[in-house]
Amino acid sequence: MVLYFTGTGNSRYLARRIAEGLDMPLYDLNTCIKAGDTAPVQTGQDVVLVTPTYAWRIPRVVSQWLGNIELTGAERIWFVMDCGSEIGNAAKYNQQLAAQKHLRYMGTAQIIMPENYIAMFHAPQKEQARRIVEQAEPALQKALAQVRAGQEFSPLRDTLYDRFMSGSVNPAFYRFFVKADAFRATDVCIGCGKCVELCPLNNIRLENGKPVWGKHCTHCMACICDCPKEAIEYGKKSKGKPRYHFEALEKQRTERVTKRILTEEEMSDLSDKLMQVTKGMTITVRYFVEDTAHPEIPAVGNYVTLTGRVESIDPVFRTLQIAKVVVPFEDLVEVRGDGIVAIDDHLGIAEPIESMQ
Repeated sequence: MVLYFTGTGNSRYLARRIAEGLDMPLYDLNTCIKAGDTAPVQTGQDVVLVTPTYAWRIPRVVSQWLGNIELTGAERIWFVMDCGSEIGNAAKYNQQLAAQKHLRYMGTAQIIMPENYIAMFHAPQKEQARRIVEQAEPALQKALAQVRAGQEFSPLRDTLYDRFMSGSVNPAFYRFFVKADAFRATDVCIGCGKCVELCPLNNIRLENGKPVWGKHCTHCMACICDCPKEAIEYGKKSKGKPRYHFEALEKQRTERVTKRILTEEEMSDLSDKLMQVTKGMTITVRYFVEDTAHPEIPAVGNYVTLTGRVESIDPVFRTLQIAKVVVPFEDLVEVRGDGIVAIDDHLGIAEPIESMQ
């Protein structure tokens, strides 16, 4: 059985992929934790636990829930942790949890997914988030293959830094930072109650049509990142930051389109404009991003518009870099910006307009 806990959808996505790949049932811990359900769970021999990383360990609410329930029939457990950057020495504590449950510990896998902890960090824009999800595919496939073969996950990095973050910083982080005091609803709140519905700890209630937070927050970011009006802020730390939840990427994927083949005239016009692009310019491009996680022929994906500073243009490898995004020439459909004009005007060979006599 694949068990999962999620804040903004990353772990749900990974758990679903793993369950589908292994033909295992999927079990939603959010629903159980929210309902206070501690009834025994008939898991079968193998258990895969998929969670986000909270302060360099699995979420405390998950380890506490597991400590209070019986996994009937379970013999082995694999841990899959998604994170924005690293999980520290979480494996040590996962191994302890497995021993507590009298299960054979089969290792911990780390999978990098888009950051959602906007109480402290920046979440990626949708296009960057989509690329991060695509880049997670090899790690996901490796984990799938190892579980399918009944193999232990490979040992992870275990440095003094990792031990410090998971050991000393984790409890301090929960004590001083994991609080709901800074959450507030702005004037654009419509009182829909979605935050109340999503909170796994029932820590949010509506008063006079506005959400009010209690004292039992786990900082999952579900309320702030999935608010349909982006009406929730975490003090000043979340202002201006993009909200991330995986379902927005899923929606974008279901709206995929087939890559369009440019006509010779369009390709010529695009080539003429690329000739005028130089490093340091601020330009806007529209380009095709293939859904490589779900490849099809012909290619399908989405068209993305990006505005930014040109960092490089490489005629040999035929790529254009804007900020941190590298775009192949072959995926471009539009280039525009100040100073980019019709090629005749650029070369100064536009035909003069004859005056009427």
